[in-house]
Amino acid sequence: MCGALPTDSAGRSSNLDLRVNVVARRPPDTVDRVIETPASSTPPPAPPEPAPPSPSGRGMTRGQANLIRAFCLWTVWVWGTRIWNIWGDDSRGAGFKAVHTVLAVISVAFAVAVWLVVRRLRTRATARPGDGTSR
Repeated sequence: MCGALPTDSAGRSSNLDLRVNVVARRPPDTVDRVIETPASSTPPPAPPEPAPPSPSGRGMTRGQANLIRAFCLWTVWVWGTRIWNIWGDDSRGAGFKAVHTVLAVISVAFAVAVWLVVRRLRTRATARPGDGTSR
């Protein structure tokens, strides 16, 4: 009889243990986390050369440095006159004066930092190799 349950000698159906005990085993010829790629006869391409930071190949040209220095001077002059006028104006409140003073200090600090970076870049660009001077 197809599909009939097995019975014991007394004709009763027996309870079969249908649980499966499975143990996963790795085949002996495998290795953890190794992916083999076929060997290539050609070496990988070299990374491209980085582009020079300016057309002359130096860090910064004199003209670029002077333009940035002009913006730094302009920033200091504008904020200096602005704060002078704000603090001399009696119609402005203390909060307005404080906020604009903080803005002026931050802007001037950025201008000074940029000036120093330009000076460092220009010093490196104009230094002659081998003479020990950094002008």
